[in-house]
Amino acid sequence: MNQNYKNILIFCLLIFLIILSGCKEDSNPVIKKTPPPVSTDYTPMWPMFGYNGRHTGNPCGVKATMQPVNSGVINWIDTFGVYMQFDDANELSVDAAGNIYFFYNKSNDTGHIIKIKPDGSNIWIKQNIYASGLYGFAFSPDERRVYYHDGYGLTCIDSSGNQIWTIGGWSYGCIPSVGKDGTIYVCLNNALNAISPDGSIKWSTSDINISLGYPVIDRDENLYIFHSIGNYIYELLKFNNNGTVLWRRTYSSNGIPIYEPSVVIDGYNYIYFKADSLYSLDKEGKQRWSKSKHGFLCVPAVTSDNKIIVDSSNYLISLDTAGKTIWKAFIPDLDYGFDHSIVLDDNDNSYFISENVSSSSHVFSVDKSGNLRWEVQLPVAWPGYPGPVLSPIGNIINTPKRPYIVYSIK
Repeated sequence: MNQNYKNILIFCLLIFLIILSGCKEDSNPVIKKTPPPVSTDYTPMWPMFGYNGRHTGNPCGVKATMQPVNSGVINWIDTFGVYMQFDDANELSVDAAGNIYFFYNKSNDTGHIIKIKPDGSNIWIKQNIYASGLYGFAFSPDERRVYYHDGYGLTCIDSSGNQIWTIGGWSYGCIPSVGKDGTIYVCLNNALNAISPDGSIKWSTSDINISLGYPVIDRDENLYIFHSIGNYIYELLKFNNNGTVLWRRTYSSNGIPIYEPSVVIDGYNYIYFKADSLYSLDKEGKQRWSKSKHGFLCVPAVTSDNKIIVDSSNYLISLDTAGKTIWKAFIPDLDYGFDHSIVLDDNDNSYFISENVSSSSHVFSVDKSGNLRWEVQLPVAWPGYPGPVLSPIGNIINTPKRPYIVYSIK
């Protein structure tokens, strides 16, 4: 090999090493400063009444797979008393193990909280509550604490029923909700309150009268309260998590009371609620659209892929976020309309209650494509509230408006 050829090889090798060293990440400011791809979360923020099918009121709570309710038959019925001797029923909640928390109120008697096993047998009963209609429960993130609102105020108990603290204060009805840091949001003394997990009040909107409402939380920890201000007029307020009002809007219900004033929020921060119509707002409170024949009697729900499930006359309807109809499912035996709210399992099957002209109540299930899965007549007809609650073992739990029984559907 002659010297010229060797010189050429050495020169080529030097050039290759220079190029190779220039490709190292630590010597390339463009590569070094490029951030990793950002993943955007478009999962629904508050997809149904009570946040999820178990009514935990806590987006950061224990995640439990919500199995479909497949058979559509009565599983068990537990009778607690005598017909017509009870005040109005309240919302139930189910923990991740399938245990049920239930308010039991007998007229002219001390009320109780009952914790019920998935098979319908009692775990414990605690006295000294009063909750006649529209009150409910929420769970701490680990479900070791349970917060309930009744006519006496907000109380924290452990999962064994032992009281940890209580805050006195009246409001007609409220279901607490729980934020990322464990703050409990609840209506007390006609105001929205933020309560620390230790039971101290962080702030209270004492200048704003809120007599009835269920706080809903978005991904940025803003709060939404949709509540009655009298004469069938309802107001929707948005607060930040310091209690400052960001905006407020007023709606009419055309003379029919709305007993379940709650919004739902999809993954794009679009808000949906019922008043005289089904409304959709953006996060700034600007109206996107309304549907005059949709969503009047029933709190809608949002599927995992941000489809809106809403009631209409004789139909369950799926809408996209722009309000366009995707499918309509005809619901038989539906003369008086839907009751309360729609809940969804993890397969996006819908569950809801209705009453027909013969005064019998039915539970229906419709799949995500709009096909009726099953229908079952309930052991008693008493429409209104509370709404259906799902158990992770594949059951529906509910009680009639006069809560002398609790029943399970599998």
